[in-house]
Amino acid sequence: MQQPQPFAQGTLTGPPTTVNVQQMQELIGALNNSVIALGTIARLLSQFSIGVAGTRLQLPMTTVALLPAVTAANAGSIAWASNARNVGEGAGAGTGTLVEVNSAGTWLSVWSGVAPTT
Repeated sequence: MQQPQPFAQGTLTGPPTTVNVQQMQELIGALNNSVIALGTIARLLSQFSIGVAGTRLQLPMTTVALLPAVTAANAGSIAWASNARNVGEGAGAGTGTLVEVNSAGTWLSVWSGVAPTT
């Protein structure tokens, strides 16, 4: 099989393209905005997403007091509140529960359907 030959420098084909300074600035601005958006997405994923550890899912772990404020960005988020009380557990004796941000914008215990307490 014949090896592909590299293009020699300066042998572009097709019509010449002219880009003015304004167009170049707009392209650079769009690229910069894309880089900023990707950084924001990466931060959100590291804070609120589910990580896969082996064959199990590992949720972000926090306490009830440190659950993030509810915003449009974390609607639908889930986390593990390590000191939240389950049904039948006394004050200060919570063993932890899965919590979610519901459509009304409130953190709720998945188990009991009420706001998590300690």
